Amino acid sequence: SASGEQLKSNLREKTKIVSSLEQLSFFKCDKESLDLFLTLLSMVEDRKQTRLIYYFLTEISQYKYTSSPETKAITNTMNKEMQHKDLARKVNGLINFVRLAPFDVLIDADVMEKLSGPLRKVGEDADKKEKKRVFLFSKNHDVGRERVVMQYASLIGIRHRYKKPPSSLFVPIVECIRCSDSVAARHATFLTLQYAKESPANVATNTHRFLPHLRGKEAACLTDPMARVYFSNICAEIGLDGQKESSDFYQALVQSVLDVHNKVSCDAMIGVSKFPWSKIQTTNVMPPARTIYRTSSS
Repeated sequence: SASGEQLKSNLREKTKIVSSLEQLSFFKCDKESLDLFLTLLSMVEDRKQTRLIYYFLTEISQYKYTSSPETKAITNTMNKEMQHKDLARKVNGLINFVRLAPFDVLIDADVMEKLSGPLRKVGEDADKKEKKRVFLFSKNHDVGRERVVMQYASLIGIRHRYKKPPSSLFVPIVECIRCSDSVAARHATFLTLQYAKESPANVATNTHRFLPHLRGKEAACLTDPMARVYFSNICAEIGLDGQKESSDFYQALVQSVLDVHNKVSCDAMIGVSKFPWSKIQTTNVMPPARTIYRTSSS
């Protein structure tokens, strides 16, 4: 069988790139492989080749790159990837830039700018379908969908980069709870839970309008079960803190006990059990909202 060095040398031949990368997956990547994979990434367009290269970049992201040439190579290559016409490469470019970039004052500012760009702004309907035609005879490009997917990438990047989400991104992250992408909403809800553990009052003020049982204009419709788990945990944190809106959050927590998903229901029951019995025994659970379907005869 070929050695790791032989396989790396085979990457220079276009016909052997995929087979060499697949065989290289059996070897442990070393720190010095960074330049090889960054150079290869800038050369290829094939999706399978790109996917395999990003696999190795994820593997070597465990190493800390601090030298100026390495940092420059990472920044230049990933900036090109984030400008690529292929949305998948834009997403991978942002996530891997965040993973590979060293913790440096100048780099941190660039990372923060890249992460905050796609996130929601207050009062913005980022999920609105917006079409633009790039060329006269080209297909319409769905700008809204691209924005939503990049929100997902940003939230993943924040979870990878920071042990605690930055305070400067608090409002944009909270706004992403209403993201139309269910997985992006899950990550936004998880990050908001981290904020709730530190500052429940601040989170209560900014998320009260999202409570589903209030059926307000901005009520969150979380289709992902884990997003609902995290949201019920947020409600428990705020309800226990005794904020002025705590009764509404407690009621939302109680309503989660009726959730059709076992994980959501069980976590909500655990949250309710943290409250005193005097409060639990006087709790009224409202029946879940029913959807009325209009038949053709009505």
